[in-house]
Amino acid sequence: MAAKDLESERCDAALALTRELSGRGLESGLFLAVVAATLALTPFTMSSIVDPKLVLVLAGALLARRAAARAERRLAVAAGAWVAAAALAAVFGVDRWQALMGSEDQGNGLLLIAASAMLFLVGAGMPEGMAARLPAWLVGTGVAVAGVGILGALGAAVPLVGAAGPDARGSLIGSTLGHQVFLGAFLAAAIAATVRLARSRPTLALAALAVLASSLSLTAKRGAWLAAAIGLAVALPQSGLPRRRMAALVATVLMTLGAWTAVDLAVRLEEPVAATRRFAEIGQGSALARRYIWTSSARGFLRRPLLGWGPASTWGANVSSATQAEMRMTGRIWHDAHNLFVESLVGTGVVGTAALAVLIGLGVARARRAPSSRRWAAAGAAALGVHHLLQPIHVSLTPLAFLLLGVAAGGGGPPLAARVGRRWRGATSLLLAAGLALAFLRMGASTFEAYGRRYGSEPALRLALRLEPLRVSAAERLAIERAVDSRGRDLVAAREARAIARRLVRLHPWDVDVRLFAADVALLQDDPAGAAGWYGEQLRRFPKDARAMGGLAFAALRMGDRETAVRWARRSVALDPEGPAKRLLQRASPRARPG
Repeated sequence: MAAKDLESERCDAALALTRELSGRGLESGLFLAVVAATLALTPFTMSSIVDPKLVLVLAGALLARRAAARAERRLAVAAGAWVAAAALAAVFGVDRWQALMGSEDQGNGLLLIAASAMLFLVGAGMPEGMAARLPAWLVGTGVAVAGVGILGALGAAVPLVGAAGPDARGSLIGSTLGHQVFLGAFLAAAIAATVRLARSRPTLALAALAVLASSLSLTAKRGAWLAAAIGLAVALPQSGLPRRRMAALVATVLMTLGAWTAVDLAVRLEEPVAATRRFAEIGQGSALARRYIWTSSARGFLRRPLLGWGPASTWGANVSSATQAEMRMTGRIWHDAHNLFVESLVGTGVVGTAALAVLIGLGVARARRAPSSRRWAAAGAAALGVHHLLQPIHVSLTPLAFLLLGVAAGGGGPPLAARVGRRWRGATSLLLAAGLALAFLRMGASTFEAYGRRYGSEPALRLALRLEPLRVSAAERLAIERAVDSRGRDLVAAREARAIARRLVRLHPWDVDVRLFAADVALLQDDPAGAAGWYGEQLRRFPKDARAMGGLAFAALRMGDRETAVRWARRSVALDPEGPAKRLLQRASPRARPG
């Protein structure tokens, strides 16, 4: 009998240790995905924001995978179907590598989709104790990035990120999310989380809310204000808070936004410190451009409706499908659809979008029944959902949105009788580990490329391409460097430059820039006819590209064909009135008038 008791105690101890280790893995994974991924940036890579965040989000999803074993099977099947559909779209898409990894400056490919799906399941299977700790993490991280954002907006911060590398983008004014748009969305989710924090720490919640709302105002983004309002509208009614406390929360937000609005109206700064005046610009600027980008995206979707172009392939679909009016309004700078569902339609077609809709529909249905203890998560997911209907997919905000939706869904679903098994958990862990390894390789390649660009080191650029052979930006830079070398009659460098350019076009046929870089290589080698060939090929694939038209005009002028130069320059100026072709037109035809 004693032996049986001893054996039972050993089993209980082993089970307790397993649960403790599992809980630590869950906590560590969520910390990486929620806190570290939000705060992380590096000055040593080409993409100071995206590179470290993608690594941390994948690492967090991998560490937290054990929590997904408690997810209800229906949710697991829906999440798996979404990832499988996206993977199928990537295989049959126009650029498999970009579909897998995402573009180098956004990281919005299959890996991000897989991390988002896994974190959704992690949230759905999350124990109540861990779910109760997340609001404090979200609010604390929000206050940290809000403080940095306030300093940056007031001009007291040094733009460290922008000075970090030769082509790095972003500054502390966008905090560590990289841009005010993404900062505002994160702040909206953190404001929703303060409702939960107000149950136990009302004074601290009000103080945090004042900081968050101040930074939200300074972003001057209409979408972020709308997201915050919807988040509060979802969080407050069933929060269980006394009415006076709810009124205090709302009053704090309104008074803070009102104070900054008063400053904005009274001082009339060049850069607004409140979004109030921007609400009068609904029918112009970026708001109008969205309408055009959505219509060109719809036209691109109709060209490949079943499986789409592949994740992260919207840029090529838009530019190749846009009309002249759409290109005149949006140009070629909108790399995405600025809407989660439109982006999904273009990237993964009807199949992938249907799977995404089912997953979100199941999550929303369960979140509507979420108890008051998880209502904040539904509110945060709603706030980030509004953002994803108006803005691009983001390397840390998109996984966070699905995590919060999963947290809310886990509190409103049926009993977890049907659970996923160990084989599923092992398979997903293996896939996430492989994705994490690829993300590390990309980060390494990005680091060597940044070094190569900064110091003109061709060996560093070659090493970047060994780590990531399909990397576009490093290959483009190396091709340009070798083309410059060939101007000293280095025939080996000339052949290599042309070979790299041809390889880029072959591997990334729907990249909107690679043929233009190939033309640059030809021009550096004093081959305007070769450049004209590349520009012509660009226009066959992207008929309304003003840069290619301007390039054809320049190449024609180099070859002495002034009439052709004027004709192409006029077409380019018609699409881009303030583009470089305007000066070229004046040079080629002094009496001509742009347009």
